[in-house]
Amino acid sequence: MPRGMTELMAKIGTYPRVSTIMTQFLVVDCPSAFNAVLGRLILRELRAVTSIYHLAMKFSTQHRVGEVRGKQYDVRTCYNNSLKLVAKDVAPRTMMVQLQGEASNEMSIEDLDPREIDGEFNIGLIEDLEDLSIDRSSKVLKIGVKLQEPM
Repeated sequence: MPRGMTELMAKIGTYPRVSTIMTQFLVVDCPSAFNAVLGRLILRELRAVTSIYHLAMKFSTQHRVGEVRGKQYDVRTCYNNSLKLVAKDVAPRTMMVQLQGEASNEMSIEDLDPREIDGEFNIGLIEDLEDLSIDRSSKVLKIGVKLQEPM
């Protein structure tokens, strides 16, 4: 369950190649193998480039390029711990969703899967597409057939 938001100063890197940013974190009450998760907005603000294969993240600082590296042992341990947490937490989860100006409604995680329609999974296209030639080359743009003419 989300407990709220908190704004914290985050320092990324090792001295002297450190980048400091103020960012908001969503506080949740759930078992996790992670202390914090850096989202896309933080990575964008840091101008960071990540490599999952190399377990590395590079970012700009005032003193050239900073770098944060992971360790293979730590990654395996974290992954194994997350699997153990999932195995213990088999009960269906319920989350609260606060709608603007309305009382909160209870929804299960399963209700949020956009692929499921009337109990069936739809993993195909939502609508039919038609080809639209861009120029005189062989390049084609696919556009939904339900798109209105002015668009």
